[in-house]
Amino acid sequence: MNLRDLVIDSAQKMPDAVAVNGPDTILTYSELDELAERFAHALAQLGVGRGDRVGIWLGKSAMNVTAMQGVLRLRAIYVPLDPLSPAKRIRTIVRDCDMYTLVTTERRAEALLTADLQQVSCLCVDSEGLLLLWNNPMQEQALHLSNLPRTRSGKIDRFALQSLHNEKRSTR
Repeated sequence: MNLRDLVIDSAQKMPDAVAVNGPDTILTYSELDELAERFAHALAQLGVGRGDRVGIWLGKSAMNVTAMQGVLRLRAIYVPLDPLSPAKRIRTIVRDCDMYTLVTTERRAEALLTADLQQVSCLCVDSEGLLLLWNNPMQEQALHLSNLPRTRSGKIDRFALQSLHNEKRSTR
């Protein structure tokens, strides 16, 4: 069993047990599972898929753990980036790792994204759970976690974004 499946399984077996006790909030397995699904779909909108590397440049937080889980659910690879590193160092890592997607804050994205990183899309997280999808620093689309597509049973609709995901991957 891998980390992705462990959280999904724990959410089914003990949904009210504490999964993450972070400095910003406490999440149960059920809450972590739901938020990770939402992150996965937001990342899929940016074209993330199996084997892609996604940088995570956040401080220690429940959102950081949630982002990691979201990346794993797409069978992608997360690259943890030191939150204390300067933008210049992170820029080098992003280039060297050939990353196309980064999860960070809006302030860090603005400091990081320069002309030589135009291909990098960002999923920016703020303190209220609002995600900003940036295809580049000049274009942004706000997407709140609660507004992701759902099936009739209330589950996140994994197939609603599949054609968009395939389109973005084919243009890389």
